[in-house]
Amino acid sequence: MINKNPARSNLAKELANIAFSSLFTYNNHTARSNLAKKSIMNPEKIQQKETREMFTLEDVNKIAEYIIKNNFQRIYVSGFIGSGKSTFSDSLTSKIKYKNIDLDQYSEIFRQETGRRAESQKEILDFALEKNTPPFVINHADILRQDLSNNADLIVFLNPKNEELLKTREMRISGGAEGDWKKINPEDYKKITEENANIFNDLNGEIIYSNSNSGTIVKKLSD
Repeated sequence: MINKNPARSNLAKELANIAFSSLFTYNNHTARSNLAKKSIMNPEKIQQKETREMFTLEDVNKIAEYIIKNNFQRIYVSGFIGSGKSTFSDSLTSKIKYKNIDLDQYSEIFRQETGRRAESQKEILDFALEKNTPPFVINHADILRQDLSNNADLIVFLNPKNEELLKTREMRISGGAEGDWKKINPEDYKKITEENANIFNDLNGEIIYSNSNSGTIVKKLSD
């Protein structure tokens, strides 16, 4: 379902390595990260029309309605760091009653059960798929960049404006969140998000939902 020809810049490859290595520091910073996440994108604040151009409750509701109507079973959510993947997935799965699979969490489960670190993000995805049957929602930053969406019915791409991603970064720092995401130069955000968008655009399928204000786009993948 994926065009295998999109160019991969050195920056994208380096980012993938940083993101994958950050999986192994996830468990050390869960409490602080969760605290920061709550202050960054609380769905109640979104409902109160907080002045942030991130995904909206309307996005969640319309996508949930489409999933239920068409009985899609495998929903993948991707987007750059700070785009709201975890919060979006929490909101979506609460509406459609699907399993919520966060691959960052499964990296730690994999390490605990196997006694070693996974060699790739694909190994973690395969591990999660072995433990879970559809319907489910899977989210991770590298679903697009590492070509992990072959099993998906729908791809939800969260692509808010660069200013919003930088605002989330600053709020995480202020909230005491930690992680290797700090190694990514803020000046590289625009280039990285454009690369993500190019990969998404190269996926074979049909756009079935788009909100230009929030940057939320959904593509139904071709068989």
